[in-house]
Amino acid sequence: MKSIFKLVLIVGLIVPFSGALQAQKTAHLNVNELMEGLPDIAIAQQQVEAFTKELETELQKKNMELQAKYQTFQAEEANMTELIKQSRIQEIQDMEKSIQNFQMVANQQLELKIQELQNPIRDKVTAAIEAVAKEKGYDYILDVSQGTVPYYGGGTDVKDLVRAKL
Repeated sequence: MKSIFKLVLIVGLIVPFSGALQAQKTAHLNVNELMEGLPDIAIAQQQVEAFTKELETELQKKNMELQAKYQTFQAEEANMTELIKQSRIQEIQDMEKSIQNFQMVANQQLELKIQELQNPIRDKVTAAIEAVAKEKGYDYILDVSQGTVPYYGGGTDVKDLVRAKL
């Protein structure tokens, strides 16, 4: 009798809960795949590439200056007094530090540039996803590109609907 009562109690708790789960409407999309096809992303990538090339050109220029200074030092080292030699070595070391600093700051600036260009696009994609969810009555739209969904059973891919909103 106790086991039947427990069974009835468990079924009584599970059935309403499972019904609520079935009423929820879920869909999925791959945000990375969606963004790859956007014209805004292609434009942003071109701007990042141009910015990267500008930074690389400046870094090459600095490295060439350092190499020239080092070669000049090596060629003239035998005729230098100890004081001048130490001064030139310090100049070369300072240039090396300057180049390292430039590389660090350039990497930071590149990351900021990428964020600056991608954030408005991500905001636009998020707004389109929210619009599709409201229009189609989805309770959840899962982004399968982020690896945060351990399982999804197929669902409905709304990438094309979101793309149409963009």
